[in-house]
Amino acid sequence: MMHSGTPSLLVQSISNITGYQCKSTVMTYLGAPIYEGRAKIGYFDTLLTKLHNKFAVWKANFLTQGGNLVMVRHILSSMAIYLLSAVVVPKIVLQQINRLISGFFWGSHEGKPKHNWVSWKAICRPILEGGLGVRYIEDVVNNFRLKSLWNGLEKKSIWASFIIGKYGINNFCPS
Repeated sequence: MMHSGTPSLLVQSISNITGYQCKSTVMTYLGAPIYEGRAKIGYFDTLLTKLHNKFAVWKANFLTQGGNLVMVRHILSSMAIYLLSAVVVPKIVLQQINRLISGFFWGSHEGKPKHNWVSWKAICRPILEGGLGVRYIEDVVNNFRLKSLWNGLEKKSIWASFIIGKYGINNFCPS
């Protein structure tokens, strides 16, 4: 995968030397899509399919509401965490993840979703605030972004050091 502005002659010669073929579609590395330009919803179909398949297996086990809560809090939320920390994910994908997780939590009866007695935002509040302690996916993404910003301001990350060195930023921290 090369930049779209790379001359075709250079791409062809690199392909001949290395034996690798040029690929213009999205690729995945360690489960995260590698792409050029804006993130598209289709790049995250693998994650959504993986979550959907997990739900299908667990629904067959007839878990109680408490069992569903444990699965949501500890397993399902963490399945998406790595991807969310590595790549910028479109909001629609985040909403679909939340919809899949809430649908699994509430369950279904005879193919129809059960009635949601409480909003998903209320369930995602901390236990001390009356929620069930489930992590809201959009909040997790915001936390990752704030953590990256903080690490950049404190110059503790490799990327912050790289950017500061590349662009010659001396006083990065606001006063």
